[in-house]
Amino acid sequence: SSQGRNSGLTWIRGGEAFVVVSEKDGWRHAFLYSRDGKEIAVLTPGAYDVIERATIDEAAGWYYFYASPENGTEKYLYRVPLDGTGRMERITPQDQPGTHVYDFSPDAKWAFHTYSTLDTPPVVELVEISGHRKVRIIEDNQSIREKMKSIGSRPTEFLKLEIGQGIS
Repeated sequence: SSQGRNSGLTWIRGGEAFVVVSEKDGWRHAFLYSRDGKEIAVLTPGAYDVIERATIDEAAGWYYFYASPENGTEKYLYRVPLDGTGRMERITPQDQPGTHVYDFSPDAKWAFHTYSTLDTPPVVELVEISGHRKVRIIEDNQSIREKMKSIGSRPTEFLKLEIGQGIS
């Protein structure tokens, strides 16, 4: 479903290189290429798919993307060095399971962060990306939270089904 958001090239280094998301190695990963089409690096190596690209902070040397290596029902923000030399770093706090979306400022230093789960209405906050410091809550949807408490619904549970040949 995110194919459209992941298609195309993102030019960097003044047009001398580009980043493209491809499934050429069997996983959806971000690749760095030179202008002449030579692969420079796999930016996001590993046994997981990039859900979608988020932004590139070329000045600081980061490629930001969404993934969920351990649990396909969630979505977190990660980053890797833009030169392909480093490890993946999770930006989304570990204590916030669920789905996360970031609307970045042009310099990629700030973002509106939206967090939710199937049982929790969205919370929108302004965060400083470095350290994921919460600056201000923009919308906490408190009235919806209170209404949900009054309904008394059970927490959503996910289950994993074996479909054969070690696939679940």
